Amino acid sequence: MSSIELAFRINSCVGEGPLWDDRSQSLFWIDVLEGKVFNFNPITQENPEIEIGKHVGAIALTESNEILAAARDEIVSIDLSNSSITSLIRVIDNERFRFNDGRVDALGRFVVGSMGYEPKPGTAALYSITLPKKIDTVLENVGLSNGLCWSEENNKFFYIDTLTSEVAEYSYDLETGRVFNRRTVITFDASQGSPDGMTIDREGNLWIAFWGGGCVRRISPKGQIMSEIQLPVSRVTSAAFGGENFDRLFITTASYLLSEEELTHEPLAGSLFVMETDTQGFPEHRIKLHR
Repeated sequence: MSSIELAFRINSCVGEGPLWDDRSQSLFWIDVLEGKVFNFNPITQENPEIEIGKHVGAIALTESNEILAAARDEIVSIDLSNSSITSLIRVIDNERFRFNDGRVDALGRFVVGSMGYEPKPGTAALYSITLPKKIDTVLENVGLSNGLCWSEENNKFFYIDTLTSEVAEYSYDLETGRVFNRRTVITFDASQGSPDGMTIDREGNLWIAFWGGGCVRRISPKGQIMSEIQLPVSRVTSAAFGGENFDRLFITTASYLLSEEELTHEPLAGSLFVMETDTQGFPEHRIKLHR
């Protein structure tokens, strides 16, 4: 593996949700609390933004020239040709909660979790949304729903509830979208930081970002820490494979609540980073919009 490189310098508040679009060969990512969706082009180094107008927790690719965003309490579509935003379905009816991390499964469901603005164990949930109007609750009693991904065979679901400091593995029924047979893959000590966003490689290893840990750790499905990639910032939020061969790892970070003194030591906090890896990830699944 090569060393970490700065892909794009920006002091995003909470950079998150990186998502590689293999059709445009660009990276979509978000600033959660600023309510922005970015589209970074590694060739031109352009990073145009679209303002959503509310907090945004996750984004999803579609089969058309639109992307979806889990925007605080609802799912919206964003027309990339003119940046217009259309509300599709409201999911959360409590203003004390918002959407957080999410991803699309192999059948086109948008699986996205929630968190309280003051996160507490057992108060949030993980939802599975099938457009146009079907909402299922996959998990209840969640504290802070975060990273999620599936095995290549789509029969295992890996999930992070950050307040548990664990990575959990569930059996996944692709036909119904239900999870069962929970087991703990690994539990982290507070000194290691809080597990945040996550992705998976072709060998089945998990790449997990650590808020407060200043790193991304590669972890085997058996729970062994295989490697640790240090970044020059403390609040590392998520990671996604991209590039023409899906062998480049894009890493998002945050500057949220860093003091002026801390920012002098972390001038790149909130920036987007990238590194070449010795493995590959998978293309993201897409949602087919029914209009």
